Amino acid sequence: MGIDVSQALPLLERDSELAELAGDIDSVRSGMGRLVVVEGPAGIGKTGLLGAAGSLAEEAGLPVARARGTELEAGFAFGVVRQLFEPLLRDRSRQRARLLRGAAGLAAEVLGPSVGGSQRATVRLPEAIHGLYWLTLNLAERGPFLASIDDAHWADPSSLRFLSYLAGRLEGVGVLVMVAARRGEAPAADDLLEVVMRERVTNVVQLRPLSVGATASLLGREYQDEVAPEFARACHDATRGNPFYLRELIHALRADGIDPTAAQVSRVAGQGPASVARSVLTRIAGLSPAAVSVARALAVLGGEGTRRALTEVGSLDQDSVGAAVDGLTAAEVVVGADPVSFAHPIVRASIYADIPAGERARLQLHTARVFASSGAPAERVAAHLLAAGPAGDRWVIDMLSEAAGDALSRGAPDSAVAYLKRALAEAPAGDDRHRVLALLGRSECLAYQSGASAHLIEAMDTASTAEERGELALQAAQAMIMRDPDRSEAAIELLDRAIGELPEPDSQLSMRLEAQLLAGAGLKLSTRRVHAERMNGVYSKRLGDEPADRLLLANLANWTLLEGRTPGRFEELARHAGAAGTPAEVACRVAERALGGGRLLREEGPDSQLFYLASWTLWLADRFDRSDNWLGQALEDARERGSVLGYGLASASQAEVAYRRGDLTLAEAHARAAADTSPEDAVAVLVGILLEQGRLDEADHILAPYRMPPDADHLLLQPIRAARARLRIAQGRAQEAMTDLHACGTWLEAWPVKNPSFVPWRSSAALALNHAGEHERARQLAAEEVALAEPLDLPRAYGIALRTLAVVEQTTDRIDLLRAAIAQLERSEARLEHARALIDYGASLRRTGHRADARPPLRQGLDLAHHCRAPVLAERAREELLATGARPRRPAVTGRDALTSTEARVANLAAEGQSTPEIAQALFVTPKTVETHLAHTYQKLNIHARTELAHALRASATR
Repeated sequence: MGIDVSQALPLLERDSELAELAGDIDSVRSGMGRLVVVEGPAGIGKTGLLGAAGSLAEEAGLPVARARGTELEAGFAFGVVRQLFEPLLRDRSRQRARLLRGAAGLAAEVLGPSVGGSQRATVRLPEAIHGLYWLTLNLAERGPFLASIDDAHWADPSSLRFLSYLAGRLEGVGVLVMVAARRGEAPAADDLLEVVMRERVTNVVQLRPLSVGATASLLGREYQDEVAPEFARACHDATRGNPFYLRELIHALRADGIDPTAAQVSRVAGQGPASVARSVLTRIAGLSPAAVSVARALAVLGGEGTRRALTEVGSLDQDSVGAAVDGLTAAEVVVGADPVSFAHPIVRASIYADIPAGERARLQLHTARVFASSGAPAERVAAHLLAAGPAGDRWVIDMLSEAAGDALSRGAPDSAVAYLKRALAEAPAGDDRHRVLALLGRSECLAYQSGASAHLIEAMDTASTAEERGELALQAAQAMIMRDPDRSEAAIELLDRAIGELPEPDSQLSMRLEAQLLAGAGLKLSTRRVHAERMNGVYSKRLGDEPADRLLLANLANWTLLEGRTPGRFEELARHAGAAGTPAEVACRVAERALGGGRLLREEGPDSQLFYLASWTLWLADRFDRSDNWLGQALEDARERGSVLGYGLASASQAEVAYRRGDLTLAEAHARAAADTSPEDAVAVLVGILLEQGRLDEADHILAPYRMPPDADHLLLQPIRAARARLRIAQGRAQEAMTDLHACGTWLEAWPVKNPSFVPWRSSAALALNHAGEHERARQLAAEEVALAEPLDLPRAYGIALRTLAVVEQTTDRIDLLRAAIAQLERSEARLEHARALIDYGASLRRTGHRADARPPLRQGLDLAHHCRAPVLAERAREELLATGARPRRPAVTGRDALTSTEARVANLAAEGQSTPEIAQALFVTPKTVETHLAHTYQKLNIHARTELAHALRASATR
C-alpha cells in the first residue's frame, strides 16, 4: 500500500517530487535500498522537501536519522556521519554491542569512545568507512530507516567519502538516504557528490523554480488580498521563482507599504537576491543594537547557538539577548527558543558577509576561547580558529594540533590536514613549526594527499636529531614511492642521505631505512644501480631476528631469486639461510626467516610492501602451499583490521598463486576481489585468467586504462605489459604483441631480471615469432629461457620453457622435449601448464601417426583443463581427441563445475557454516551480493537451502 502524500506539509508545486520520494520510501520498506539527491540552488526549497519526506517516513513507521552540513563545521571529523548515527546508538543503547559487532566495531572510534568503548589510538580512513558501512547494515537488520542529510555540499570530506562508498552498496539494504545539496559551493564536495549521483540506486530530483501561478498564490497568501497578474509576474521575474527570495521580497514590499497592484509594478523592478539580502540586514538594524549583536554572534557561531553562547560571544547580558531573540523571531529572522537558529542559511550568509573582515576574525577568535573555557571538544574550538586570522598564538597551535589528533583517531585525516595547515600559518618558525609540519605530513600520507612528502621533508630540516630525521625520511620516502612513482629517485636519495647521517650504521632504524631503500630502488631502472650497490653491502651483514633484520632478509630473498642468474649470489644467500641447497630452497629459507613465524605480518601489517616481498618469493619459487598460507593470514589480518588496501594486496597475491596452480575459479574470485580495491595489482593476473577462458573483449576492457608508453620505467608494469602482449596474440595482432614484448624484454634484461618465473616473456615472444615464421629467433629465445630456468629448481618455469622450446622446435626433438616438460610439471602443482604440455604432447603424437598413444595424454590434459576451468584449452583437447577417433565428454552445465568463480567462493564459505553477513564481511561485498550468488548456486546444484550446500558440493566434486 502506497504512502498518502495528501497529509504532508503544504509545499508549493512540489506534489510530483513528494510523490516520487514517497515511492522511494515504499521501495525501501520492501528492502530495496535507495539514495535520493535533491538538487537545486539556495532557497529553492530543498530543506522543506526533505522535511516533508521525513514526516512521511515517520508516518510509515521508519526511524529517521537527520544531519545537516554547515560551512563552519565542514572540517569536523565525520561530523555529518556522527549526527546521523550517535542518536541512533543512544536510542538503542541496550543493543549497542550487537550493533557494533563484527566489522562495525571499526566505527566505534569514529563515533567516539563513549559510543563503542574503543581503545584504538588511530583508525585509518578506509577502515573507518568500512566499519560505518557495517554499522549501517546492522542498524538496518531491525528494519528500514531513513538517513536525511541537508546541505550536503557543506558536509565534511570524510562523511562524503562514506556516502560515496555506501551509495555503491545499497542494493538489497533497507536504508533510504536522502541528500539535499547544491553545486558550486565546494569543488571537493561537488566531485564526491557527482560520484554519488552516478550510482545505479541514486535518484536525482532537480527542483524547479516556482511558476508565475505559484508566485501569485504565495503573494495572495501573504497579502491576504487580490494580487494583480502583472504584479505577480514582476515578483516572479525579480526572484526567478525562488521561494525563499520571494518570501523575503514580500517582507520588504510590505514593509515599504507596497500593495500588490498593477500600479506598483515599477516598485518591484530591480529587486533581486542582493536587494533581498539588504532588506534582511535593514530589518535587523531596525530592531535594536542588541539584535544586531545577537545576529552577528549567531552568524559567527555557524547559524545555530544556545542563548548562553550568544550571551558570551555577543558580550551581552541575558536579558538583552532574550529581548533581541524575541525581536528577531518576530521579524522571522530566527527560529527556535533555545537553541536559536536562522530561518535559512542564506540569512546567515548575508549577515556574516556584512561583518567587517577584521571584526569577523576577532569574533571567531573570541568565540574559540569561549568554547575552550567551557570545555568544548577541540574540534569545535578549531572550527572557529580556522575562520580566525593568524596571530602567532601558541594556544591556537595547541588547540588545532589537539583537534587534528582527535580527527586522526576517528579516521578522518582530511580534517586533520585542514586543522594543521591552519596551525602552520600560526607557527612561522621554531619547535612549534617542526612539530606541526611532521604531523601534517603524516596526516597527508593517511589522506593520500600528494603534498605529504614535501611537508615531511621540510620537517626534516628542523629536526633536532639524526634519528628523528631518519624517521621522517622513512615516512616521506614511503609516500613518494607508493603514491608518486615519478619521485621515487628523490625518495631513494632522501633515504640514502638519512642513512649516512645516522651515527650507528647497523641500528634498527638504519636497517629499516636500508630495507625501504632496497624495496623502492629495485622497482625502476633509474635507481637500479643504487639498488645493486646497496645489496652488495647487505649480503655481508650478520642479520638476526629483530624487526629490521627481517625487512632486510625479505629484500635479500626476493631480489636474489628475481635476479636468478648468478650462482655466487645464492651461495652468499645460503649463509643467511643457514644451509646450502638449490637456489629456490635457499631463497625460500631466507624468506621464511624474514616472515619470522608471522612476526613480520604483525609488525608491518597486511598492506606492507616488505611483507609481500617475502611472500612473493615463495610463489616465485613454486612453493605455493607456503605462500598461500602466509597470504591467507594476511587476508584474515586485513579483514580484522578492515584494511581495504591490505585486502586488495593479499587478494591479488592469492589470485597469482591460484592462477599458477591452475585453479582459475579461485584465481578469478581473488582477482575480482582485488580489482575492487587495488585494481593495478590484479590486472595482469585477471587478464591471464580471462584469456584462458576465451573472454578476450572483457580482458581488453580491463587493460584499456593502462596506456603504458614504451619507456615506462617500473618493474610492476612489466607483467601488465606482458599480459597485454598475450591478449594481442590471441586477438591476432602479433605486431602489437611483439612491440609490447620487446619493451618488456628490454626492460627486464636491463635490470636484469633473469628468473623466468616472474614474467616468461621469452616464451610468449617465441610463440609469436614462430607463428610469424621467424623460427630461428623463436628457437633462440625459447632456448635462453630453458637455460635460465634449469638451474633454479623451478619446475613450473622450467616446464613452461621446455614446452615452448618443443612447440617452436622444427626437429624430431619435439616429442622428447614435451616429455621432459611433462616430467617437470608433474613435480609442480601447476595443473594448467601440465594440461597444456600433455595436450601438446598428445597432439604431436597424433600428427606423427601415433593416434592410440595420443589418447591417454589428451584425455588427461582434457580432464585437467576441465578442472582448471580453462575452456579454450579444453576445447582444443576435445578437438584433438576427436581427430584420434575418441569420443570426449561434454563440459558440465550443472553441478559444482558450472559455478562461477565468485559463486564457488561464496558457496564454500556458506557450506562451512558462515552466515550471509559473515561472508559479506569476509569478501568485502554486500549481503545482497552474497544472497544473489547463493540463489544462482542453489539453482545450478539443484538444491533449495543452505543446509544442503555441503553435501551437494561434496557429491558434485566426486562425480
